Amino acid sequence: MFDKRLFALPAVRRALIMLLVAAFAHALCVLGEAWGLSTAIARIWNGDPISDQVLPIAVFAACFLASQAVAWISDTRMESFARSRVNEIRERLMERTFSGDVRLKEKAGSAAVAQTLIEGAAQVESYLKLVLPKMVGVVVIPLIIFIAAIPLDIVSAFILLVLFPIIVFFMILIGNMAQDKAQRQYRAFQTMSNHFIDTLRGLPTIKALGAGRARGIQVFETSEAFRRATIDTLKVATLSGAVLDLIATAGVAAVAIMLGLHLIDGSIALAPALAALFLSPEYFKPIRAFAGDFHASLDGKNALAAMLDLEERTGTGTEETPAEEKAAPAVWNDSSVLSLRDVSVAYEDAGFSAIEETTIDLHGHEVVALIGPSGSGKSTLASLIAGFLRPSTGAIAVSSGIEAPIDVDLSCDAWRRQVVYIPQNPYVFKASLRDNLRFYAPDASDEAVLEAARAAGLDALVDEMPDGLDAVIGEGGRGLSGGQAQRIALARTFLVPERRILVLDEPTEHLDVETELELKQRMLPLFEDRLCIIVTHRLHWLDQADRIFRMEGGRLVEVEGAMDEQHAADDGAHIAYDAALTFAPTATGEAAYLDEALSAGRSSSVRASRVTCSLDDRASDDTAFAHAAGSADALAPGTDDPKRDRWVRPYFSMFRPELIRAVALGVAALAFATLLMFSSGYLISRAAERPDAILLVYLPLICVQVFGGGKPVLRYFERLVSHDWVFRMTSDLRLRLYAALEKTALAPGSRRSAGEVLGLVSDDIGHIQNLYLRSIFPAVTALLLYLLVVIALGCLSLPFAAGTAVLLGVAAFVLPLISLRANRTHLERSKNATDACYASLTDDVLGSNDIVLAGRGAEFLETHRAAQSAIAREESAVERRRHVIDASMAAVFCIGTCMTIVWAGERFAEPGAMGNAANWVAAFVLGFLSLAEAFSPLPHGAAVSCTYAQSITHLNRIPEAEDEARAIRRACTKPVKGGRNGQERGSDDRNAFPNRRCHADAQGDACLLNEADATHPAIDVREVAYVYDGSDRPALDGVTLDIPFGQKVAVLGRSGSGKSTLLSLVRGDAAPQNGSIRIAGREASSFGNGIARIVGYVQQDPYVFDQTLRANLRIADPNATDEDLRGVMESVGLAPALARLPRGLNTLCGEDGARFSGGERHRIALARVLLSKAPIIMLDEPMSGLDPDTEAGLLDTFMNAAQNRTLVMVTHHLAGIERFDRVIFIEDGRIAMDGTPAALARSDARFQALLEFDANC
Repeated sequence: MFDKRLFALPAVRRALIMLLVAAFAHALCVLGEAWGLSTAIARIWNGDPISDQVLPIAVFAACFLASQAVAWISDTRMESFARSRVNEIRERLMERTFSGDVRLKEKAGSAAVAQTLIEGAAQVESYLKLVLPKMVGVVVIPLIIFIAAIPLDIVSAFILLVLFPIIVFFMILIGNMAQDKAQRQYRAFQTMSNHFIDTLRGLPTIKALGAGRARGIQVFETSEAFRRATIDTLKVATLSGAVLDLIATAGVAAVAIMLGLHLIDGSIALAPALAALFLSPEYFKPIRAFAGDFHASLDGKNALAAMLDLEERTGTGTEETPAEEKAAPAVWNDSSVLSLRDVSVAYEDAGFSAIEETTIDLHGHEVVALIGPSGSGKSTLASLIAGFLRPSTGAIAVSSGIEAPIDVDLSCDAWRRQVVYIPQNPYVFKASLRDNLRFYAPDASDEAVLEAARAAGLDALVDEMPDGLDAVIGEGGRGLSGGQAQRIALARTFLVPERRILVLDEPTEHLDVETELELKQRMLPLFEDRLCIIVTHRLHWLDQADRIFRMEGGRLVEVEGAMDEQHAADDGAHIAYDAALTFAPTATGEAAYLDEALSAGRSSSVRASRVTCSLDDRASDDTAFAHAAGSADALAPGTDDPKRDRWVRPYFSMFRPELIRAVALGVAALAFATLLMFSSGYLISRAAERPDAILLVYLPLICVQVFGGGKPVLRYFERLVSHDWVFRMTSDLRLRLYAALEKTALAPGSRRSAGEVLGLVSDDIGHIQNLYLRSIFPAVTALLLYLLVVIALGCLSLPFAAGTAVLLGVAAFVLPLISLRANRTHLERSKNATDACYASLTDDVLGSNDIVLAGRGAEFLETHRAAQSAIAREESAVERRRHVIDASMAAVFCIGTCMTIVWAGERFAEPGAMGNAANWVAAFVLGFLSLAEAFSPLPHGAAVSCTYAQSITHLNRIPEAEDEARAIRRACTKPVKGGRNGQERGSDDRNAFPNRRCHADAQGDACLLNEADATHPAIDVREVAYVYDGSDRPALDGVTLDIPFGQKVAVLGRSGSGKSTLLSLVRGDAAPQNGSIRIAGREASSFGNGIARIVGYVQQDPYVFDQTLRANLRIADPNATDEDLRGVMESVGLAPALARLPRGLNTLCGEDGARFSGGERHRIALARVLLSKAPIIMLDEPMSGLDPDTEAGLLDTFMNAAQNRTLVMVTHHLAGIERFDRVIFIEDGRIAMDGTPAALARSDARFQALLEFDANC
């Protein structure tokens, strides 16, 4: 239950001393309560009048309320202590996150980091508030009560003494058993959260590959694994509580029996016997509370361990000199030199170095180009220079040109604030376009921002956005095309001219040739007076390079000679390009004409000023996603009432038997607890009459034993049944949530941020889970117990029953209602702030590299600190009110106990007479006191129930997909073996994709195409028009074309001209507003999910999941053998990369495929589509991030693999264009060119210009 590091926290000693004093004071209050209660009851039993019992009753009431005041003070102090300690740990983690410690994200995952900082921190705070008071209380309070029990009854004291080490022994024994299970449960929870967010980010890829249902099975199985791990832990933890409760209850029963025997033989009086009986449950109460909270403490312990482990992790690589001891580099100038000496970088667990013994000097304001094959280490070197990696070996020094070189740490702020780094996939925050553009210069004026946008070619995007610069664009750039995200990153550079180091990783990769050359001219001024490192596969950038370095296999070699000589050098680029021309499938004359045009293009020096066609940039096809990014809170279509519970209420009827069993067990457990104290009180009083035969107290003895043994058993089964039911419900909720998100994964306006969904999974579903466990179950069981008590008392005395009904009604209805009304505003604010924190913190963790480079880590840290402070203020307000409500609840039961003493004394006792009916006084008083256990949780449960409505509102924003969820449930019930490798489902660690039958189910009912379908065009588009919501410009406008089976078609066009939209409509991801689309003579929409079996599709930004390489490839074909996977990896040129991975296909790819380069990630996506066997293949810019050698080889691969298939490829590169049967050029949503490559090269001036442009790239 304890983490040793807990005692190393600051101020923990002061907290322990305070808790020792509080525990001592509480124990004294308990002794006072015991004296007052036992004295009053004994005197009444002896026949003294009620009026003479004012002093002992007053002492009992005063001590009872004083104990509540002590608890209030100690709880308040512990809340302050816990919150301070958690804030300190959280802030240190956020400081590391926003200081560029990328290893936190790489090791734990962005979702896990965000979740640890929010939910994990909340669990640790609860843990600290819980474990230290329980730890001190379990030592101090039993000790004082034991000392006090010795003079009362030595045998009872001996029983307490003997049972204490037995309980501790079982607590340690079972606790050790539960610890391993709890750690597995916590890991399962983190796996589930990371898996869900990873799935969310890759939903478009899943949808495109038709693996939605198969992935849903995996989501459900991951959720079920977490449920099973939780139930396994709960069984042990609950068993621990049940065993300890059973021993404690047996101890109370044993004390009661021994006291009864002593009363019979006259060795003890009634008053000390009642005091000993009252003290017995108080002796065990701290131990039982400790055991009862064991499961919750394990969650907090694991969360604390996770936070401390994250905090203790070192940065990537090793350092001979700590970073803080290295000198800060001076401001970069024309005389500065950056020297890397024998530098190697090895990723953890990679088994090889991404960079090996690299030595290079970078001087002043030179322009350096890095070329080489994909995966050779170029991006790693760029990331190292930008300050986001540390070398495993070697040294880095910087010289200002005057002083001697000094060793530096490039991850320090002094270096990073001189750097502008544009990676292959720049991050775009979920914020306004203005804030994204001026991210590095937050004080820039709108005029400067607009000028930077124009310089980066984004003026058309700004003009098209309905809200202009105020338009909200989506998380991770997913609301924009890759080219637009790169241009946003580029626009930032224009606003920070003082930064003298520019690192560009494929800066124009996602742009068409015309836009690329135009943008290049706008970028060239940025190179002036800067050190510029360009990682590129586009050879036109080499014209501007002062030096060129080639990387291969992690080693760097400088390419000697002038740029003109490089065009003839054996760097593989032009050789591969020329070699591709020899495979032209057209007639000899046409091929020669095309070759002549290409050769002419290479011999000229093309600049953007010579372009005769329009170079106006267009908005992306995905602009509508950006328009919708700011409206994620809008209700889903058809959701009329956002507060109507469509997600949770159906489970009441679905799991009615389990619900009834849980409630019945809960009521029975509470009833047994009440009857135990009731029968014990009667037993003591009856025994005090000293009956002649023990058989006269035999019935109460049996009742004490039955109720004492039955209560923990009932409580054990009640907790198991209720938790299992709730966890099944929440597991199914996650499945329904996934099915709903997957259904609209590619629909315009359906994008949701990772933080929003993380909040849904972790916070909203958690609230719904707690609604049952902390609100509904306690309320229903307490209500039923309330009715039973009132009815039972009504049979004895209607006035007392009415008084009890009013008093317990205050506890059951009035105080919960007051708690709800008093805390609603604060809890709703806290919930809203927590939701916003999930969204913003996840967004900022994902984009932390840009935050670091912008030098805004302290600003964002302060923002999140303020957000956490706001949440803490609301929670503190709730805690203050909770203490008031708890004190009121204590007052209710104090009044009720006093009222019961008075009523029972008048009802059963006769002045001057002893025993007889007076035996019932102790029974009713002790029985009433035990009712507090049932009613105390109600006010807090009622208060937190208000957050349930908010969670339901959040879920109602997502349209349901119950049919798909039902199909996934059915698939998950099939106990089927795995693929041909004989693997069971889930055997590939957490990464194995479900079996072939599940995958087949995932495709729907559509069949593969038959021979009759081949008589129709493969794709038939007729007068199709499509306009995105929020845009007045048609993405497609009256497009008509037909593509026969087997034809190879290249689709060209400017960025945003409608190419990707056309592919999306053909797949059926959206329906055109006008016109029709048919595949093999059938309406495209008729295929449903089965479209993936007909059309293999690779998007612009294919996602690589944080799973093994094997699992990533098997998305397309879950039944593929390892030999199949290795063969397809070889086909896409990844055999060398696979060979150097120590774990081969078992290698984890990392978040968004971080283990691989951008080009390698694209090739993994291409390998998937080769595995799919679909008769139609559509590729959207598949060659992004590839060097010319690899690009030419892949084109060969696809042409050979698609000999009997239809191939439609959107591309910006014209290398190998002659391999296609047909070229279509789309401009402004219309087809502007359509013909064979050779015919267009001969007759179309625009196409001739494109050939010329591309030949110079």
